[in-house]
Amino acid sequence: MASPEIFAVPAIEILQSKGRRLYTFAVDGKLVSRFAAVSRIKRTEDTSLLGYQRPEVYPSVAEIGVGLRAQAA
Repeated sequence: MASPEIFAVPAIEILQSKGRRLYTFAVDGKLVSRFAAVSRIKRTEDTSLLGYQRPEVYPSVAEIGVGLRAQAA
């Protein structure tokens, strides 16, 4: 078995609730596949959903679009 590769990056630790810690950090997108799996939602042959995709929050998506259009103007 190969020894694990260690990544050291600056991160912010957030205590989300008792006993639950959340970490946020930035990393070059080219490195993500070296330490995380990125799965996409898809359908099986019988059209069942396979995987998980977080539902969109439409008001937030709309606000982001308004902000982007305002910056482009």
